[in-house]
Amino acid sequence: MSDVKERDFIAEIKFCIDRSDLIKAKALVQFFAEINPKAQNRVLYELSKSPDEIAFPVLDYLLGLEHSNEQVFQKIYDLLLEIAYGNPSMLQEYIRKKDSPHQRCYIKIAGDLKLREVIPVLMEKVKPENEHQIIAETIRTLGAIGSPDCINALLGFLYSEDTDFRAAGIAALAEIGSTSAVEGLTKAVTGDERDQAIVDGLAAIQTQLSMDKLSFFLSSTSADLRSMAIDALIRIGPKAVPNLMEQLQSKNTDLQVHALTILGKIGDKSAVPAIQQLLYEKPDNPNVRFGAYEALGRLPSAKTAISLAGGLTDPDEQVCLAAAKAIDKNLTNILLAGLKNLINSGEEDARKIVAAFIDAGADNVFETLIEWGPFPEIAANYLAEEAHPDVKNHYMALLRKNGKEQLLQRINRSVPVQVEGLKPVIYAIDDSTMMLKLYQKKLYSMGYEPVVFQYPNEAISAAKKNKPALIITDLNMPLINGLQLTRELRSCFSAKTLPIIMITTQSDFLGRSQEKTSAPISESEIMKAGVNNILHKPFQDSDLAALIQALLNTSRSS
Repeated sequence: MSDVKERDFIAEIKFCIDRSDLIKAKALVQFFAEINPKAQNRVLYELSKSPDEIAFPVLDYLLGLEHSNEQVFQKIYDLLLEIAYGNPSMLQEYIRKKDSPHQRCYIKIAGDLKLREVIPVLMEKVKPENEHQIIAETIRTLGAIGSPDCINALLGFLYSEDTDFRAAGIAALAEIGSTSAVEGLTKAVTGDERDQAIVDGLAAIQTQLSMDKLSFFLSSTSADLRSMAIDALIRIGPKAVPNLMEQLQSKNTDLQVHALTILGKIGDKSAVPAIQQLLYEKPDNPNVRFGAYEALGRLPSAKTAISLAGGLTDPDEQVCLAAAKAIDKNLTNILLAGLKNLINSGEEDARKIVAAFIDAGADNVFETLIEWGPFPEIAANYLAEEAHPDVKNHYMALLRKNGKEQLLQRINRSVPVQVEGLKPVIYAIDDSTMMLKLYQKKLYSMGYEPVVFQYPNEAISAAKKNKPALIITDLNMPLINGLQLTRELRSCFSAKTLPIIMITTQSDFLGRSQEKTSAPISESEIMKAGVNNILHKPFQDSDLAALIQALLNTSRSS
């Protein structure tokens, strides 16, 4: 269209506006797409000055045209927003029009403007007789408006068999975020994979109540729900720390362990005093003590030093390793003096303490003490006779870097002769690096070839490429828990061809009331998922060795 004709076009639209000639105006804008963008903007400008009764229907017509310029379409939408804000009754009129092709657009405008006046009309649009897309858009808009008046209408969609409606209902209630919305979301939890959207919604709300609910899920009997809650609280980060510190005072030891794991991964040092207090109270459960030392190892602070040395003499080996690593991250002169006293205190205690530092990968302590007193001799003997080859090679390289040739030669002379032959490969999977180091040590001493994984997805991929003889997996892990890992592997390997041992705490299953928000789970149900046997933490090395041998014998005979 030439410039002259475009000027005529603009003149004509102005004439129609002045005369309130809606019919002619609609006929004229049929050619809107043929004029250049500058002329289109001028037409929209003239419409912006016109009465709503002219502008809105013309803009409604323009919505139906194809627009090569996204900016022009956005200007049409913005003008509709402006009119609707000042004239919500007109917006209601257009939402009511069942034959309008732009109902979804107008419903969205109501949400963008948070127009509570439109709620009664929107309530009509969530009735079953409406189109699927209209209902879904209306649910989202009710959430965007955020009025408590919408909550009852939205709650019903949490139980819908339609996944779109359920997802939209969860998102809408999460956006409202009120107390009743949080309570409604919590009641809709079923204990299966569908709960992920609800957990994500509660995490997005981030009120005290929503974080209380997420913490409540940490003690759920559903492993999947626990994993979702752990991931969500880690994502929330420091804002969740006060709530998690409260959980440390719980009588539920599993809840304490989960809270410690999350606090360590969040990495906020404000949690240190609460963790120290927990250790001061000397918890009986070694899993709690392990969790506390592991968390302190992730929260380097000079204030933790006084709390750490006691862990080196703990009767549980995993606790010793966690304490050793925590000391390595928080080493001070005062703590160093205490370590020297402990190592000088007795032969067996000294060997145990030095072994803990080596197995934990405490390089800072190792390099600091390698020239002091009895440490070099004890360390050399342990590296030569007991340490896993990967651990030994790591420290041999460290000694070489520090010019300790005499010590290197002594270790090499003392290395025992290795029996030739293939060892059964066993995968160990745990999100705790300390537990992986412990598995590496234990399995190697039992005569197996351990391969450790901190991330379950990597273990799944590796197992599918090179099947191990057996897998040991923790139950409670973020992102992919032990049950999910087992289900995935059972799609490729039977329980006879690839035995799986799951490590849990006994209280994960026993002595729990079955809350409405938790899908009940028993050891027999875990077995149905494909797990061969369950071993409860803490466990004895002899129990683990006997179970592995029995499963491998069964696997070989099948």
